[in-house]
Amino acid sequence: MNTSTQVQHPNRASVRTFIQTLIPALVLVFVAVPPFVDIVLDEVGKAGVELPEWLYLALTGASVACALVAAIVARVMAIPGVEKVLERFGVGTTPKAKRLAEAEADATPVPDDYKPKH
Repeated sequence: MNTSTQVQHPNRASVRTFIQTLIPALVLVFVAVPPFVDIVLDEVGKAGVELPEWLYLALTGASVACALVAAIVARVMAIPGVEKVLERFGVGTTPKAKRLAEAEADATPVPDDYKPKH
């Protein structure tokens, strides 16, 4: 049976997942969050309370932490034993049709002179 590239190169899969998670998280922090923070700061300012200045740093750190957790999960999912469990549930990296075709190709061929006894 062929193993998937995630199983063959688990560290590369983890790095790809980290980057795939980090990019949208940082976009969220720097594009979507500032208007929200401005609204919060405006409302908090009306109440006479000041938020800490490290708020953006904390949000960026949270984005990196989310990406790191995603990378760790990707690395764990690339373990061959975990991959086999995922395949049982139909969410493995190898499509079911390909796995069945490989299993069929690995099966012992039936001899030409075989006659079933019924």
